[in-house]
Amino acid sequence: MTNKFLTNLQDQRLHAVQEARVYAERAAKGAVLSGADEAAYRRANSKVITVGKMIDDEIERESESRDFDSAVRSTMDRVGFSAGSRPEARYGRPLHRDSSFTELTGESRTISEFGEFMRAFLRDDVATRASMVEGTNTTGGYYVPTNLGAPLLDLVRNKAQVMRAGATVIPMDTQKVNLPRHDADPVAAWRSELGAISESVPTIGSVPLIAQSLDVMVRVSIEVLEDSSVDVGPYLANVLAAAFAVKLDVTALTGTGTPPEPKGVKLASGVTITNFVGVNGGSINATNGDFNFLVDAVGRLRGKNYDPTGILYSSRTGASLGKLKEASTNAPLAVPPYLDGIPRLETNQIGNAITLGTSVDTSDAYVADWSKLIIGLRTDFSVQRLSELYAATGEIGFWGHLRADVQVARAGAFEIVNGLRP
Repeated sequence: MTNKFLTNLQDQRLHAVQEARVYAERAAKGAVLSGADEAAYRRANSKVITVGKMIDDEIERESESRDFDSAVRSTMDRVGFSAGSRPEARYGRPLHRDSSFTELTGESRTISEFGEFMRAFLRDDVATRASMVEGTNTTGGYYVPTNLGAPLLDLVRNKAQVMRAGATVIPMDTQKVNLPRHDADPVAAWRSELGAISESVPTIGSVPLIAQSLDVMVRVSIEVLEDSSVDVGPYLANVLAAAFAVKLDVTALTGTGTPPEPKGVKLASGVTITNFVGVNGGSINATNGDFNFLVDAVGRLRGKNYDPTGILYSSRTGASLGKLKEASTNAPLAVPPYLDGIPRLETNQIGNAITLGTSVDTSDAYVADWSKLIIGLRTDFSVQRLSELYAATGEIGFWGHLRADVQVARAGAFEIVNGLRP
């Protein structure tokens, strides 16, 4: 694709060179240049130098960014996913919502196949397990083949509400991945013909993803393994995925940032938190504006040039909104059209017993462009059978381990309304 900006700069330099040459040739033939002519020559010559430097910088920038392409740049500005096309799934790049970890591996595997591995693993079926695992880790567990563990990561992704709301997922094949972040846009300025070009340099930062350990332990009775009519493998895969999804949701929203736990949205520096009604919060009702607190939060985001991709609140808040009535007919209150197209998702990972002022029963609502929340997931996954730990109760333990990280890319893309009471 032609770089129109670079072409325009080259045209500007050519025009400035031609203009400067006119005055230089006149002087070479012995003509006396007026003060205005000399000023015009200096201006044209200065433009040749200035634009030439801009051309060099643009060529260098284009060369450095070629390997990142539009998929990486869209990590922080999710307009890069155009209708009718989606980037190829690749490590270190945003996983489009229509792509999958299974696609990333290049093999079509299902959660049932992962369940088969789990069943063989829990029943200590050595022959089946040996044909499926890639090796042991330092703790005696077994690495799940990437292509076999991919359906589990897809299941985690489908269950985590922050990902359903649009969080950017980055598949990681190394412990650390640095992503480019566009912190500030360049500023354009009008200019007169032959006038100097105002320089404006965009601010480029980075978002470091550092994979941290996330573990879950499940116990299964020997009787269930031997007698259950339920296919225990897929069942445990769902339990495992749900456990990981819940923890990722909690961490993404309210993570403390105390190592090894990543910092979530609520504690991220620069995120706007607005009290609902007052310092002690209040109930959602007509007196307190019905849906207005959500409308206002969406308006604040759009005022900062962010387009909300989802609203998250607790199931209690969802019920409160569902009970709102029309004043005259007592019919259910319609959701304002201003909120049309923005998914409203409920999650029990947003608490209902948050202290605010003198109230101890408040909750939060998160309105955001969730693409500015980055979740890195390592695609290697390991399991370990704990045969002795629960032997006294006739159970077998299962320890699952993966690594992930959560980072807020742009704090301005998030609005939190707190103080929502029943």
